[in-house]
Amino acid sequence: MYPEIKVMIDGHELNRSVEAAMFGENVMTLMFAQADESSKEKNQMDAFGEAMQAIKNTIEKSADDRVLNPEEICEITNHIKRRIARCLGKKPNKPTEAMLLARVVKTIEDEYGTLNKIRREDLADVHELIDCWNPEG
Repeated sequence: MYPEIKVMIDGHELNRSVEAAMFGENVMTLMFAQADESSKEKNQMDAFGEAMQAIKNTIEKSADDRVLNPEEICEITNHIKRRIARCLGKKPNKPTEAMLLARVVKTIEDEYGTLNKIRREDLADVHELIDCWNPEG
């Protein structure tokens, strides 16, 4: 039989045989090894999460740098037409509408380039420009 030893854990005295102490030490070693593996996995998962966030940020940034798609260009032209209709009121006039349309488009092109070259990040600014556009000035 193995001799007994006294062990203090959190203020509690435990009487254990040397065999039990050795078994307990092996269990603790195994638990620490598993904790180290778990820590490595957690670090790998953290690194993976950071890499995924960096990729997401890059995609979002590149999406902002892209030019407008056809639906967004159509949205701008419809916004221009609505703005012109508000300016003209109840007296629509095709030649006047065409002239005002050309002036609004020219104002946008002076600021942001042709409608096909407007960057997505400038879309809100273009809509604001249309909202604030004044036919007299």
